[in-house]
Amino acid sequence: MLTFAISSHRGGGSSLNIANAAQYEPNSWSVVDALNSPLNDNTGYYRNSGSFDINSSVTVTGSAAIAGKYSESSSSDGSITVTDGGDIGSGITLYGGFAKSTTEGTTANSNKVTISGSASVSGVVIGGYAKSGLAANVSANNNEVHLDGSGTYSGDIYGGYAEAGATGTNTVTANNNKIYISSGTYTGKIYTAYQNYGGTGSGASDNTLYVYGTANLSEAILIGAVGSTRTGNTLQFGYNGTAWTPTNYTVGAVQVVNTIKFDTAKWGQTITITDLMALDDVVVDAKNVAFTADNVPAVGDSYNMLKITNFSYNGLRLSNGQTSESSNYTIGTSLQGTGTVSVSDSNSDSKYDTVTYTIAS
Repeated sequence: MLTFAISSHRGGGSSLNIANAAQYEPNSWSVVDALNSPLNDNTGYYRNSGSFDINSSVTVTGSAAIAGKYSESSSSDGSITVTDGGDIGSGITLYGGFAKSTTEGTTANSNKVTISGSASVSGVVIGGYAKSGLAANVSANNNEVHLDGSGTYSGDIYGGYAEAGATGTNTVTANNNKIYISSGTYTGKIYTAYQNYGGTGSGASDNTLYVYGTANLSEAILIGAVGSTRTGNTLQFGYNGTAWTPTNYTVGAVQVVNTIKFDTAKWGQTITITDLMALDDVVVDAKNVAFTADNVPAVGDSYNMLKITNFSYNGLRLSNGQTSESSNYTIGTSLQGTGTVSVSDSNSDSKYDTVTYTIAS
């Protein structure tokens, strides 16, 4: 794996214009003209091995698309890792894997981008990107983006991105992509999946955005999926036993998700979504919740898990179509019981905007 860093024998600086990357690593980089990021037609750099690191507090500037792996047909298992305070400028687009063709279909599946430490990222991040200039089959499936550490993210982030040149009998999919956000501060748009063009069977489905740890999302826009069909796309609070415990329990906006799921939560802390744009009613899934052990409720206790401030189009609902349903919960490693999840309309506008959890036993 290439370590992409600036050290004293390269002039002692801590900044690198990516346009000069080839001269710094002449045996490690390959160059593709007009790699064609979603934003610009820029020179692209990629690794033949399919992976590389950007670390040691390097500032990467200029205008370029950088891919862990590039192919004119299929790009799989590519990866990029940014650690130790890397600074990614606004003209940079990072791809775990990138596949582009003007003559055939493409796939960019099972690629990954991992960013940790105190990275500052104002460029675009994409787990896997596939593009064809034709009405051909395209897929960007099973890609992942992992974001950790105290970094700041102002650029847009995508799990999987698939687009064709036109719509015909072709199938274009961005399915089963995942974004994991455990810390950092976010002010851009975060798309779990994006699909453009394509005929029957095309869409962006079964993608998941995991929010946990201390991530600051008060100015972020979380987008489940953009596509011709959108099913099974989930925003999940809590992951693998870790609740979302930020300083500010507010999400700037949530758009086009099918389900909001509570996996692990801190009792008594209401999550507020300032703006919810729901093309269909969003299902709230709190049927199996693990509460953290730092605040133990008693039978009959209740709190508002979720509150929506503003709506566009539709509101919340439960999976059973009723205003309440039963739930199982655990607290820590030893306590468990049953509860009730309910939805209510605090504004009398026929849209459910509040989710309440009550301990039953």
